[in-house]
Amino acid sequence: VGTISFETLDAQVRSGSATYLALEENISAISAMDYDTMSSELRDQLNQLADGIWFSSIYTDDSYTQSSLQSAYDSLRDTFDDIKSGELQKDNADTIRQLRDAQDQILMGAQTLYAAVLSLEQSRQDLVRSLGTLDRSVEEMELRYQLGQISALTLEQVKSNRATLTSNLDTLDMNLANYKAQLQTFLGQTPTGELTLQPLPHLTSMNLEQDLAAAKEKSWTLYSAQLTLEDAEETWKDAQKDYNYGNIKDERYLYEMAQHTWQAAQYTYDAAVENYELSFR
Repeated sequence: VGTISFETLDAQVRSGSATYLALEENISAISAMDYDTMSSELRDQLNQLADGIWFSSIYTDDSYTQSSLQSAYDSLRDTFDDIKSGELQKDNADTIRQLRDAQDQILMGAQTLYAAVLSLEQSRQDLVRSLGTLDRSVEEMELRYQLGQISALTLEQVKSNRATLTSNLDTLDMNLANYKAQLQTFLGQTPTGELTLQPLPHLTSMNLEQDLAAAKEKSWTLYSAQLTLEDAEETWKDAQKDYNYGNIKDERYLYEMAQHTWQAAQYTYDAAVENYELSFR
């Protein structure tokens, strides 16, 4: 009780963090969608709306009702078409991937905090040792002062150094308690600030290039950047057709603007990849 290890940290966060569990429920809700049933229900609703639009146009002059029915029909039709083409399924798969990434960020936050707590505890041990050494120095200086070997000012300076070190230790203890309380929140525990951490496991193996390739493959950041680049490419293709590939003099500037926008999108993607690789390294 009150003791955790790095090896079990992820499992405890997955079962204890309210934020992580909320994300998991959202993922489950999306995963539970039955697209066949949704498509069938939408088809029935579209037929009903179509009948209503026809009836309203034949037997009434209520333009507001006709407009409302048509708007509802168009909206449902878009959703129906998205399911039929697989676009909605893809969008939901991307949403799940983004939510999984958010969960991974929670796990990484807990791991980082775990390492930070251990680092603070190491710093505390160093301060305690330094304080012990300084205490012995104070005792020595007090004796030398009594023997008339040093001045009162020198003795006060040594005591002042001890007061500073004690203040630093108090601040570190406060930060350590706060860090532990934050870690307990990740674990779904009452944030008392009292927690014992086992040492970090020894690193067995690491291959930078292989690990980087695996991380890039899984990264939501790079995947999202790729989607943005693909959207920009589609926009550029449409612009080429719209402006007749720059062959119309009056529209030449529009074509060139679209071309520069597409080039900027490529540079933005390249920068995202470079920043990710640098951060990973």
